Amino acid sequence: MRNKLLNMVSVGLLVGLTAACANSNSEMNDAITDNNATQGASAASEIESPLTEYLGLVLGMTDPEGAVHIRQRRAFRSEEITAECMNEKGFDYVPWPQGHWSWTTNEMEDTLRLDDPEWVSQLGYGISFGTTNMRINWGDAPLHEEGDPNREVFESLSNSEQEAWENALGRWGTYNSGDCRRRADAIIEAEQPAALFFSGEFRPLFEAWQEMSWSIASTEPAVQANEDWSNCMADAGQPGFPNQIDAQNSIGEEYFDLRWAERFSETTTAATNPKLADLQNREIDLALADLNCRVDTDYSARMAAARSAVETQFVNDYRSQLAALRDAAEQRGVDWTLWD
Repeated sequence: MRNKLLNMVSVGLLVGLTAACANSNSEMNDAITDNNATQGASAASEIESPLTEYLGLVLGMTDPEGAVHIRQRRAFRSEEITAECMNEKGFDYVPWPQGHWSWTTNEMEDTLRLDDPEWVSQLGYGISFGTTNMRINWGDAPLHEEGDPNREVFESLSNSEQEAWENALGRWGTYNSGDCRRRADAIIEAEQPAALFFSGEFRPLFEAWQEMSWSIASTEPAVQANEDWSNCMADAGQPGFPNQIDAQNSIGEEYFDLRWAERFSETTTAATNPKLADLQNREIDLALADLNCRVDTDYSARMAAARSAVETQFVNDYRSQLAALRDAAEQRGVDWTLWD
């Protein structure tokens, strides 16, 4: 599990944006998103990284099955904490982990095929087409899922009791640090292996890693690879993107803004929303030009080489600290990585 680094670049922006709405530890989200952004353009390819051995568990560098297990464990733990919190506040609540995000192994593997011309010609980066399977809740009611056992609990209450129950639980899209959902988020973040990297003993190592990650884009091989790619994009009628990740991010930012502005629901499609249809058409055109230019300039391989050189030097400089972090993360991560 630790010897492979899965690149999931085009979801990096969306993960960072939506996590920032649901998770108080924005520094952790930014760091993981920055890590994704330096991996190159290929979402499906597996690229060996000298850091995976040490930071695999901390930064979620895991295989699809392992990612699903961690997500499942987080869902169960979150519901366990939420139920305890609600009971402390005097409310009934039935743990329901099925209401959390649920990616299956196959969905994780099949979601992004950014090196496949046929896939890209139909779905672009997979952002505005919803292939990231990211569930964002736009309404105020927390009982948004069919089958939630708390629907019956909620409907048995009076109007005033329902409002108090919702406030205690935490309404979707609100950020009251005292509600039970936020409490669960805070506890889980503190329990996970990643928390070790961002505070205390390993904080200096995190800051050094962060500087190293940012430095990759400014190395001569990376600068030249992005310049060649950018010139190719301009020739293809897609100017204005100095770096490859900028193209994907431009779609992600526009799609995120559009979802909020138009208040998309699960039934919103290109057929029902002309603005979404226009964005999807532009996404396909941009992604196809991006793919062609990555191939023509050998972009992914050049960026992988640039990253590997910098990371190898970082491992050589900080090997003992990285090993200590890995060992500490593995000790803390037992409950998060094993699933029965």
